[in-house]
Amino acid sequence: MAITTFLSAASMFLGAVSFTIPSAALHSRAMMATQVRVYDNVGLRADDRDRALEAAADLLATVFVAVTWRHCPAEGQVFCSSELAAGERVIRILNSAGSPLSWEDKPLGSAVVDVETSSSVLATAYLNRTESNAVRCGVDPYLLLGRVLAHELRHVLSAEPGHSAVGLMRETWTCGELRANRPEDWSFLASDRSAIRKSLVRDTR
Repeated sequence: MAITTFLSAASMFLGAVSFTIPSAALHSRAMMATQVRVYDNVGLRADDRDRALEAAADLLATVFVAVTWRHCPAEGQVFCSSELAAGERVIRILNSAGSPLSWEDKPLGSAVVDVETSSSVLATAYLNRTESNAVRCGVDPYLLLGRVLAHELRHVLSAEPGHSAVGLMRETWTCGELRANRPEDWSFLASDRSAIRKSLVRDTR
């Protein structure tokens, strides 16, 4: 059965957070590579899109995942309409229907997880909801988008729909948390790293 998991914002950061992986850790835990197709259906400016993807990639690097982004439609119809390669994932950047008033307490992103087969390929980030919440909370919209992307990709890479009480995988993000910008609120946990690694190892068998 497929389950759609959501990240919500009850209230919707100021500055970038730097995540550094100690060199010793990099040597003790090999990076695992994954390829993600990014279907930008809203036509983000390249520098805004790249800022969001860089923020997401930096977060995923802290759990030893090295992401290769493949951009659609920029890479052409032949590639973008082709079947996914083994282990390849997809994230869509969309605008949702409705108005800002109708988006209150609605998710900023979602991921489809098949819990029966422990598989997941598709995640979605809603740009207009993210930008609206960022403006309301007075935070950087593209860093927020990067965090949404990383959150949803954690669901996809681990094929797990659940959330945690602390860290980046909280189900609800408040304006107060976004403004406070505490590193522990925007970090993956050791359990996230283990879940992703277990799933990616399974993919290679």
